[in-house]
Amino acid sequence: MDDDKIIEKLIACRLIKKDETIKEEDDIDTLEYLVKYKDKSYMHCEWIVRSEVESQPRGKERTTRFHKNVMSESQITETSANDYDLTDYINPYFLEVDRIIDVSIQKKTKDVKVYLIKWKSQQYSEITWEFESDLKFVDPKMFERFYASRRLPPANQRAAPKKPSIRQFKKIQALKDADEQELDRYQRT
Repeated sequence: MDDDKIIEKLIACRLIKKDETIKEEDDIDTLEYLVKYKDKSYMHCEWIVRSEVESQPRGKERTTRFHKNVMSESQITETSANDYDLTDYINPYFLEVDRIIDVSIQKKTKDVKVYLIKWKSQQYSEITWEFESDLKFVDPKMFERFYASRRLPPANQRAAPKKPSIRQFKKIQALKDADEQELDRYQRT
């Protein structure tokens, strides 16, 4: 497991039945957990074996708590390793881009673009940096809107309007509210 992959939470659990073609001494059913990593989006969730989860700090307590509070051992179903859809376990909106907030170039990965993404149905505290290659599913119009919002308007449209001369100012007449009461000075602004 990579050092930057710190488990944030366990989402689901499954029992993988080993193929019958595997040697008998290795023919052990494997318990796998669907994990979400810290500072990664839900599209980076993956199934990892129990031993990997428990090798992390507080991993043993985490699996025990998961089985006690979320999914008891009796609820675990037997599946094949390829038989799952991520949206069966998490909100499908967590996999949809709400908006692109920023873009950056990562020098250490050969000038690859990374985008700061806000995901649907999630708070701004859950925004993540995603590689451009991971965002192939995003509507190209979303990228167009993002880059259009970053373009500056022409210089003649950016200039502040000229300040009017003092002769152009007019005294504000007394304003009245709905009951024909005169408004105080602080209420007029």
